[in-house]
Amino acid sequence: MAGTRETKGDDASYLSGSKDAAKIPQIERIAMAGMFELFVDAESAYRFRLTAPDGTIMAVSKPFNTKSGAVAGIAAVREYAGMGLITD
Repeated sequence: MAGTRETKGDDASYLSGSKDAAKIPQIERIAMAGMFELFVDAESAYRFRLTAPDGTIMAVSKPFNTKSGAVAGIAAVREYAGMGLITD
């Protein structure tokens, strides 16, 4: 399967934290990076969008007055996204 790697034995045990899990093949996803794209919207504001490797738009930013502000917004998303909690 493209984008996945099957692991067995000690690797599976390490990933799951259980020696019993070593007997069951595990699937590990290999992440591919998305891409941030800067653009100017219809109101002449700078925005960025995050696209998945397949081109799907995952997020669009708020409008920024300057290009440097939009770049700073990308930096903030990169910093906080990995630590973000899910709320319902």
